[in-house]
Amino acid sequence: MGQIGLDLVYTLFSWTFIPGIVALVELFYIMKRVDHHNEQMAQELAVKVKALLR
Repeated sequence: MGQIGLDLVYTLFSWTFIPGIVALVELFYIMKRVDHHNEQMAQELAVKVKALLR
């Protein structure tokens, strides 16, 4: 979801236990981020549809 820096950190530390711990923490936050992203996409789509209907 656009977090290239975090992906690079995961890759650099893939041989350690750090990404596993971070993944467990993110497990509790991912749904909130996905819901927020989906809401933003829905709002953008609504604006585009309204523009087409005018």
